[in-house]
Amino acid sequence: SSWIVPSMGDHVSNADEVVLRPEAEEAENVDTLRAELKAAAESLSAHQTPANADEASPAVQEADVEAEVSFLRFVTTRTRSPDVPRLQLAQFVAYGAEGEQLQLVDARNPRGDSPADEGPTNALDGSAHTKWRDANKGALECHIASGPTKVTRYAFMTANDCPHRDPVRWVLEGRLGEGGEWRVLDDKDTGEDQPVPVARYTMLIMTPNGVVDAEELKRAEEEERAGHAREEARLLIVE
Repeated sequence: SSWIVPSMGDHVSNADEVVLRPEAEEAENVDTLRAELKAAAESLSAHQTPANADEASPAVQEADVEAEVSFLRFVTTRTRSPDVPRLQLAQFVAYGAEGEQLQLVDARNPRGDSPADEGPTNALDGSAHTKWRDANKGALECHIASGPTKVTRYAFMTANDCPHRDPVRWVLEGRLGEGGEWRVLDDKDTGEDQPVPVARYTMLIMTPNGVVDAEELKRAEEEERAGHAREEARLLIVE
């Protein structure tokens, strides 16, 4: 599917700034953050009751980048500002053994807490104009419509605002069947934050076990600050 990319005229130049759009302005002051923290703590507490004990995830096995999988799980382990209890991304995509973009369906966000119009299905809809947002920083799960395949690349696009909600550490997992054991396909939770750019509508493509090219991301951010950004989403490929 094709990307619907909005204008890049509004962007951020560092992690202390956010894009302010008429439909998505947010007051990120101290009182707001305190309220978000309190709400998230209450929500997490509610979801961790014994009533949900049967929803525990299967065990995760060691990394197996050659595994064929039918289901994917993108687990954010840290956002740019860990104390802010929200996670967001505009799009999530994956590529198969022949380099083809896979059709991902049945998006789920177990134990998540999303606004009605910012649920997990937004991450798979092919539009940069929408986003998935979760106050519980939960996992994004989805099914590969074409069946079992080896995932050679995957990607996510940063959303329209609030860089502090961007994933900077994560683990991509896969499994063959419903209820099977999750296998680690790519581990980006290595003790250091990944150099995810603060530029909005930036699509970052990863290869399992690949190294994020920090110099390329730094150059992209310098171009943004200099006002030379192209009026389209950046495509940053990590080999």
